[in-house]
Amino acid sequence: MIYSAGDLGIEIDLGPDTPGMILQRLEPDGWQDYRVDGEQVVSPVDIEALPPGYYRQIESPIPTV
Repeated sequence: MIYSAGDLGIEIDLGPDTPGMILQRLEPDGWQDYRVDGEQVVSPVDIEALPPGYYRQIESPIPTV
């Protein structure tokens, strides 16, 4: 599902919106993991706390053993 909050300047593709999904932001050089104070942001996300931009959520990579 794509959510657009025009008044906030945010467009976000939530995908299936499963807890633990990684939030990414579209930067000039491509999609980058979105971090706040060095910490990876994962679902659930407070959309109103995001700066304007384009975002998507992706599945967390499965850790390898």
